[in-house]
Amino acid sequence: MRQYLFLAAALVALGIGGGVWWLTAATPASPVPSPFAAQDEGPTISWSSVAFAPPGTTAGQQIHTLFPGTSLTSIMYFRSNESLSNVVVELTPSLNGVVSVNPSSFPSIIANQNYQLNITFTAPPEFKKKTFGGTIHIRNDGKPPKTYAKPLEIGFRTDWNGFKDSLTGSIFNYPPSWNLTQYQDTYTISSTTTVRHLEGDPGDEIQINILPRNGAPSLAAWLLNYFKNGEINFSSTPLNSYTNPGGVSFITLNHLPGLSSDTVGAYTLHGDHIIELSVSPAGRFNTIFSSLLSSLSY
Repeated sequence: MRQYLFLAAALVALGIGGGVWWLTAATPASPVPSPFAAQDEGPTISWSSVAFAPPGTTAGQQIHTLFPGTSLTSIMYFRSNESLSNVVVELTPSLNGVVSVNPSSFPSIIANQNYQLNITFTAPPEFKKKTFGGTIHIRNDGKPPKTYAKPLEIGFRTDWNGFKDSLTGSIFNYPPSWNLTQYQDTYTISSTTTVRHLEGDPGDEIQINILPRNGAPSLAAWLLNYFKNGEINFSSTPLNSYTNPGGVSFITLNHLPGLSSDTVGAYTLHGDHIIELSVSPAGRFNTIFSSLLSSLSY
């Protein structure tokens, strides 16, 4: 009893007097959320180069090497763990002009179902070694826009191998993954490891022949003599001319006699020699052939 009288006296001395006093337990404060608590991140995108990859498969990169002036189309698949609507496929600005996607939008996406994207990489025609990189994002088409993780990292670099012919001093560039072989004054640049060396055979797939000029006053005169057996009717087959960025002039023919119908040839005069270039099949390698012609220099 004396303890309670002492407590009351102490409260009066502190100026807290009067009334009835109740001693109650303290109410605990509301818990503060941890900054590391799991958050709802929304839909998640996974990528695969295989159409029927299991859920959760992720292939987060598409990196390629291209010969200048050529293009490559790669197929990728993506899926979402949630159903989505009004989906847009977006490239980062660093890929503008060198990478495109098709399709670029989807009205709806069903959860855990694969969707195909065709990704086309296009290398600039200039023979300058460059690297291009960026990402492909899947996002909604609403406002505010929301990008879903995870983006696909893509990119490519331009590259080539070069060689110099000791007889003419001519320099050519060709794709770094192709093989170059020489047989006498003939070079064969092939996308395979099997190269044919039969006379008149353009090989697999680009062939370069160093031929004698034989005193011809012009390239056109040389061609008339070269095909003197009437293999080409020049009155009905026009001689197409082409000058590459380095100032080297060519005459091109859409078909070379005795070879397959899709073999294209190009001829240029340099000193005492004629350089003959042919490609077969042209339909598959015409862009590589055109880039090779544009790379010729002395």
